[in-house]
Amino acid sequence: NPQDAELEEREIRRVEASCTFLRVDTREGMVAALHDFVPDVVLTDHSLPTFAAQDALQLGQQLAPDTPIIVVTGRLGDEPAVQYLQAGAADYVVKDHLHRLGPAVLRALDIQRSREAQTSARQLQAATYRIAQLAMSAPRLEELLPTVHQIVSELMPAKNFYIALYDEATDLLTFPYFVDEVDPPPAPRHPGRGITEYVLRTGRPLLVKPDSQLDLDYLGAVEAVGTASVDWLGVPLKQGDRTVGVLAVQTYTAGVRYEEHHKEMLQFVSTQVEAAIERTRAEQALRASEARLTAILHSALDAHVAMDDTGRVATWNQQAESMFGWAEREVLGQRLADIIVPPAHREAHAAGLRRFLATGEGPILNQRIELTALRRDGSEFPVELAVTPVRVGSSWLFSAFVRDITARRAADEALRASEAKFGSAFQAHPSPMAIARLADARWVDVNESLLRLFGMNRAETVGRSGHELGIWRRDELRQQMLAQLRAGGVFRDVEVEWLTRSREVRTGLLSAEVIAFAGEPHFLLHFQDVTERKQLEGQLRQAQKMEAIGRLAGGVAHDFNNVLTAIFGYVDILREEMPADSTAQRDLAEVRKASERAASLTKQLLAFSRQQVLEPMVLEPNALIEDFEKMLHRLIGEDVELRLSLARDAGNVLADPGQLQQVLMNLVVNARDAMPTGGKLIL
Repeated sequence: NPQDAELEEREIRRVEASCTFLRVDTREGMVAALHDFVPDVVLTDHSLPTFAAQDALQLGQQLAPDTPIIVVTGRLGDEPAVQYLQAGAADYVVKDHLHRLGPAVLRALDIQRSREAQTSARQLQAATYRIAQLAMSAPRLEELLPTVHQIVSELMPAKNFYIALYDEATDLLTFPYFVDEVDPPPAPRHPGRGITEYVLRTGRPLLVKPDSQLDLDYLGAVEAVGTASVDWLGVPLKQGDRTVGVLAVQTYTAGVRYEEHHKEMLQFVSTQVEAAIERTRAEQALRASEARLTAILHSALDAHVAMDDTGRVATWNQQAESMFGWAEREVLGQRLADIIVPPAHREAHAAGLRRFLATGEGPILNQRIELTALRRDGSEFPVELAVTPVRVGSSWLFSAFVRDITARRAADEALRASEAKFGSAFQAHPSPMAIARLADARWVDVNESLLRLFGMNRAETVGRSGHELGIWRRDELRQQMLAQLRAGGVFRDVEVEWLTRSREVRTGLLSAEVIAFAGEPHFLLHFQDVTERKQLEGQLRQAQKMEAIGRLAGGVAHDFNNVLTAIFGYVDILREEMPADSTAQRDLAEVRKASERAASLTKQLLAFSRQQVLEPMVLEPNALIEDFEKMLHRLIGEDVELRLSLARDAGNVLADPGQLQQVLMNLVVNARDAMPTGGKLIL
């Protein structure tokens, strides 16, 4: 790729300007270049159309075994990288980290120019290989870092060796590995102005000797931390352009010193050390994440089962063991359909898997469905299933949460039975009842008693509110009821008046309370019709009033009769003493007539009070009515007009006058009560 070649050339010129480049892409071209061009370093891509890195390594070993070869690739796993190093590659550089190419070429040039450098390079390659191998085998940093220390000790004096790592999230510098013959391991700290922090800050390797230490102290670049050493050597551990830690060695012995080539060695090793640390930390984080996920899945209340795209069990949590009766070790790698899918559904299960792998679609995926599952003992039971497909590399994993809904099904059946019983009792109840939504007061159900009361049918009542139906005579009571119910209270035995379709007023005691119905708040109305009872109570009160009036009238009549007896006596005595043709005689006759009329009134009062002895006689009804007319006017009041329509040939009857007058009076009073706003009464 010409662009890759240009980028690589640019990176190399940054560190070595006087370079000559030749690009070939065939075996023949490389043979000619090794013979004629005699390169100091060979750069090869991991994969070319006709000539790959493995071919270049083999050809280089045959024709120019001392010429270093560096593999440059876009992506390279650890195992292929190790294979290239074993095959004789001087180094490999990932194109994402192309900034490493220049230093890699310089190191290769040094190796090529000096036998000693070549020997050191082989040692470094062996060290990096061992570190790379170690990174793939050591599961934890605690196992990785002591071996890194041992490998570095084989390259240079490293009796005092430590690794410091910086965490940006916590802004802490920690020392996961620290071996020193003088100082104890330091505690985690925020970065200060120590010499370790200087390398961390600058991102450059640093060799500090006694004279350079004085220069740093003079410039104020660092502050002394720990015991002063003779020589101190530290290199940055980098991820790309970001410094994430420091690898350092130091000596307290005057005869053990560090030079520039030690710094170059340590810097070279640091790349592999950082990669090994990062890989190990990533694997540790992955294992921790997997452990957390496993703990979460095993603590889930539902069974969790994962199946790969071949239909075999990949994961099986503790709830799955309890639900299906199979232990995890028994089912991993087994066909899921053979374990938990009932025989009647296995073909559909297999067809659904084939359909998804072919089209990416499945009828049961990414939703909750209810179906039947199979236990180890062969019994089937209802479950709720939620399956989600997960892409893992080039394969599919199906993650399923399974919930046993046997108890829920039983509860649903019990609820339906209870609702059926309630519905039957509701419809058969003799009192009018209705169920309405609390939010808008619209009726969702009414019983037959209510329909009969209002003279309506179900279609015109359900879905409408009592206000819309116009049944409330006093709307303020309806509003009061809704306010109390929505505030969490109850509405109990409140007397209300409802209007039927014929506008008849029905009085009743209304009760209402909030209930749960179809998962929403509703309220139940119960109307106890007391219209007839109220009417009977009114009649009873009227009868009691009439009885009291009768007793009063009887008492008054008796007393008045006593007075009239005296009047009659004195009038008769005076008439006997007076001359028959005298004016006084005529006046006394008028007094007696008035007294007789008064006596007639007392008889009527006695008849009204039922205290008079019955005296049937032949009498003329019309004459009785005309004599009784004045009293009837007083009974009916001024807003009722009384008219008499009497037939002159009505004839006579045998009856007690007082009782007949009582009958007439009752008829007139009833007629008056039937005309509360006034009217005409015709006898």
